[in-house]
Amino acid sequence: MYSILYVDDEPALLEIGKFFLEQSGDFQVAVMASAQEALDSPALGTYDAIVSDYQMPGMDGIEFLKAVRERYGDLPFLIFTGRGREEVVIEAINNGADFYVQKGGDPTAQFAELAHKIRHAVLRKQAERSQGESERRLADIIDFLPDAMLAVDKEGRVLVWNRANEELTGVPASMLLGKGNYEYALSPYGERRPFLLDMLSWPDEEIKKYYSNIVHDGRAISAESDLAAPKGRQIHIMVKASPLYNQKGEVTGAIEVVRDITRRIETEKDLRAAYERVTMTEEELRSQFDELRATNEQLTAAKDELRRQVDRLAMAQSIGQSGSWEYNIVTGTFWVSAEGARILGFPAFAGNIPVEKIEACIPDAAMVRRTMTGLIAGEKEYNLEYAIRPADGSAPRTILSVARLEKDASGRPVRIIGIARDITERQQAKEALMKSEDRFAALFSNMLSGAALHKLVCNDKGEPEDYVILAANPAFEQHLGISRESVLKKTSREAYGVSEPPYLDIYAKAALTGRAEVFETYFAPLKKHFSISVYSPEKNRFVTIFEDITEKKQAEAKLKESAEKFRALVETSPDMIWEIDCSGIFRYISPTVKTILGFLPEELVGKSVTCLVPEQGMVLAQRELEKFFAADKFITPFEVPARHRDGHDMVVEIRSFPVTDSGGKVTGFRGVARDITEQKKAEESLRRANRQLTLLGSVSRHDSLNKITVLLGYLRVASKSSPGPETKEILEKMEAVVAAMRSQIEFARIYQNLGSREPQWCDLESHLSQLQIPAPVSFSADVGGIRLLADPMVETVFANLLDNSVRHGEHVTKVRVFSRREGTTLVVVWEDDGIGIAASDKEKIFVRGYGKNTGLGLFLVREVLGLTGIAVRETGEPGKGARFEIIVPEGAYRLADAG
Repeated sequence: MYSILYVDDEPALLEIGKFFLEQSGDFQVAVMASAQEALDSPALGTYDAIVSDYQMPGMDGIEFLKAVRERYGDLPFLIFTGRGREEVVIEAINNGADFYVQKGGDPTAQFAELAHKIRHAVLRKQAERSQGESERRLADIIDFLPDAMLAVDKEGRVLVWNRANEELTGVPASMLLGKGNYEYALSPYGERRPFLLDMLSWPDEEIKKYYSNIVHDGRAISAESDLAAPKGRQIHIMVKASPLYNQKGEVTGAIEVVRDITRRIETEKDLRAAYERVTMTEEELRSQFDELRATNEQLTAAKDELRRQVDRLAMAQSIGQSGSWEYNIVTGTFWVSAEGARILGFPAFAGNIPVEKIEACIPDAAMVRRTMTGLIAGEKEYNLEYAIRPADGSAPRTILSVARLEKDASGRPVRIIGIARDITERQQAKEALMKSEDRFAALFSNMLSGAALHKLVCNDKGEPEDYVILAANPAFEQHLGISRESVLKKTSREAYGVSEPPYLDIYAKAALTGRAEVFETYFAPLKKHFSISVYSPEKNRFVTIFEDITEKKQAEAKLKESAEKFRALVETSPDMIWEIDCSGIFRYISPTVKTILGFLPEELVGKSVTCLVPEQGMVLAQRELEKFFAADKFITPFEVPARHRDGHDMVVEIRSFPVTDSGGKVTGFRGVARDITEQKKAEESLRRANRQLTLLGSVSRHDSLNKITVLLGYLRVASKSSPGPETKEILEKMEAVVAAMRSQIEFARIYQNLGSREPQWCDLESHLSQLQIPAPVSFSADVGGIRLLADPMVETVFANLLDNSVRHGEHVTKVRVFSRREGTTLVVVWEDDGIGIAASDKEKIFVRGYGKNTGLGLFLVREVLGLTGIAVRETGEPGKGARFEIIVPEGAYRLADAG
């Protein structure tokens, strides 16, 4: 059940209205006798809808409507009144009334119509709110996503530009939504160019001109590229794009998601530095291993017990973390030095340790036994790396053990002497080195920047005179357009075809001193700009890492040119360009302020905007400024009073938009101010003249119609006094003439308003739904989503077309309205199944005065449509029905699926 408030100054109407509406069981009706009483009621905002009379004492229905709209927004509001003037209807609709219902006639029928309109208004508002909440939730989700998102329709107009995209590019969504022609590329690239979502149907060869690392996943594409981010940063991005589909599976646009992967690239650079450190560790380990091998050779040369004791002592003293051991083959005892015992996890004392305890520390003891047996049998050497689990429970270790066999004088094996060295750290470093080498190789091959290793070439005096290219990555070719095979092992003169080695002084300095350097340059032989980093991994060698920044330089030049153009535009604009902070303090104002307001810019910068407002206009200005500062998107243009330096009052039109920082926070406002003082005076003079003319015409028509009514009354009286045939014929002619005069006066009333207001976008389906279709006629309209730019009197067009079908079609039972496209033109067709229109009359019917009735209906149809360039023609087949085709040119219609 819907709660309804009915406001009318007629108690009888309130009573009968409440009775009829509540009789249906769908409404609970509260009644009030004035608009002010309703506005004072705390329950006003709780009603599902408001029904109000138009003409009431104190505050009329339109003022009541405005107050409700200001307080409660889109609360459904219906005007229910006996006033039938068209301007009242238009004023009600223009101020946000949902429906206008005219009183009079059968109470049952009029209150049934009112109930229908109330239900329609409430249900429509509930649907709009539900849809708005759904759209807001979806928008919040998209804004919450951490990755930047962009979506466009089939014409390339921006549908989605989320908060992450605003942060990435520094461009607010308000500046891009609804815009096409690659507007979204201007901030990051400085030019209108396609994004990946525009390239979904492109071949890879074309996409590679803008992106690298292209991967296809079904109809989606991912790729990588560089992007100019706010505050002068250059970032590397990964992009994924895909088509958008509607419920029918038709492509309606495209979407792409952008992720900043700059940190990953920087991490790869850090890995390269780690590789260099690991390289140094490997050389140190290799030196230690060579020392171990030398020690092993010394052990092999020892031949007697004394030498063994000397070697044992030498090893214990010279080798760190190396333990010696001896296995007596005859007794089966195992002797271990103090260091060897510590490595195995036993107390660090030299002495015998049972074999079973030692084997318990070695997971693969069987392999060690086999190798020892092979050494005794003379089949293999004893040189092993194996893992141990120390007896004290400490972390596992890796051991390198080398041994030799000792025999007695008879050649019988008697003992095995060996050393065991803890190589755990070396093994770990070796594994890390191998991983680092693999990562470095992958980084070198896959990095997007070009990279090359060079070696200096010096003359006999040791002075650098050229350099040779030793290695280059694949990106070297992409940035320079030169194959690696053609330059490797060649000097710079040979590789680049130049007489002097490029940048030799910078490269030689880095190679000889080890100091890295970064610089930008223009390389004439290739006609490109480069950003180059150079460092030296070792003396006389250097590595260059470079990127082609030609497009960036060109963009910077265009940006500088654009800035100069903008400055010239601002300083020469006839309007004032300004910027204020959130407190209303001027941060900038263009020189035009001197011409318009008489002040110099420096006199106003740092002062409040209110210093330009006269005292009597301060309240209005403050109210407008409060709305202005509360806005977080594009602000509707508004007018404020201003005062010239010489003291005379002016009117200024303000157009503006918020200025935000990189985080999306509003930091101020920027816009244009235009002096419209003379324009406002001219408009007021024109309105005054129009009011006078309209009043004169209204009074004249009213008096004339009264006279015509009296005249028709006398004619009817005369007709009833039994006149003769000739007199009766004259009276009939006079009555016809008077009726025509009344029709002409009514036409003048309508025609007076034609073209007096600005054209508006009107919903075609909404206008057709308001037609009163006679019971015998079936009516169908397939024009959903079509909006026309037409004069506000366009509703008379379809009322006249319906009147023409019903009045002149003779036996019309069906009327159909539909549309079709002819190139860029939209054709709206109105056809019926009546008798049609003769071929000779197809143009005459649009001539004023032609026809069987007033001869004004179709003339008015063509006049109303013609105000916005819309044409109309009759193309039906005589005998089969009339067909009126309304030809709407491009720009005068909008379709729902095209935005």
